[in-house]
Amino acid sequence: MPQQYVMASSPSANSLCLDVEIEMMDTQQTYRVMALLDSRATELFLDLEFVKCHGLTTQPLSKSIPVYNIDRMPNKAGTINSVVDLVLCYWNHVEHAIFTVTSLGRQDMIRQQSAHVF
Repeated sequence: MPQQYVMASSPSANSLCLDVEIEMMDTQQTYRVMALLDSRATELFLDLEFVKCHGLTTQPLSKSIPVYNIDRMPNKAGTINSVVDLVLCYWNHVEHAIFTVTSLGRQDMIRQQSAHVF
């Protein structure tokens, strides 16, 4: 696991919002999520309130990981302590992904942009 994460919780010129579907690995339950695809983010994030509201199964991390905003200030949500194991679906693209759980404010999901994204 990384030593720290960087995230941006609001849309910018470096981001795009996508309507995606996630499927829980343990229950196969599916949910629609608006995902913020952001080239500045360094990881996959799922909002803590979304996780609680839908009763998603989390797995604790052995060590907490600090989170920083894009301006390098510590995120007010503090550290990341758990992850969620999901299948992410967008159009004909399907991938297994581990999402870190933290408070994202207005976003349900933030995803880093990579060469193979959608």
